[in-house]
Amino acid sequence: MCDPLPCVTFRGFDLTARAVAFTQVSINGALSGRVADTSGAVVAGASVVLTNADTRGQQTATTNDDGQYNFPRLAPGVYNLRVERQGFSAAQIENIRISVNESAVADAALQVGDVSATVTVEADREITQTQTSSVSQIVETREIAEPHSPDRRRLCSQPLKAADLPSKPGPM
Repeated sequence: MCDPLPCVTFRGFDLTARAVAFTQVSINGALSGRVADTSGAVVAGASVVLTNADTRGQQTATTNDDGQYNFPRLAPGVYNLRVERQGFSAAQIENIRISVNESAVADAALQVGDVSATVTVEADREITQTQTSSVSQIVETREIAEPHSPDRRRLCSQPLKAADLPSKPGPM
């Protein structure tokens, strides 16, 4: 029997909001980094533009006094990063992959020089997140919607855990 907190009954088990409240599910990723010149000196006040390669949506940030920038809530996807500061050639890092619940780091080095020049770096490897030990996976809609797909059988054959339940009580 449930106490006065909101309650969900699932397969004969009563789950209170208290049990579900410990589950934190994030569908966003994050990207941060440090901007420096080629000698390693930080570059404060640099303009950082992050562009989603699929949607072309842009977010902007400015490096702080330590040369750091941060994009804390990013939808999973592939991004391109452009960093500019007067007196330096622009730097561009392309194909940065952000996954669910991932905190990636992409540092940029600016070269002193012509402002019209751009240095482009292709992110040919996965950018490794080192802040947490969590593992996540993106599940495509087709994997859930197609009843006879091997992916759906794999997803549905796994036992249900408290982390699989919604964080807010209500109809499922």
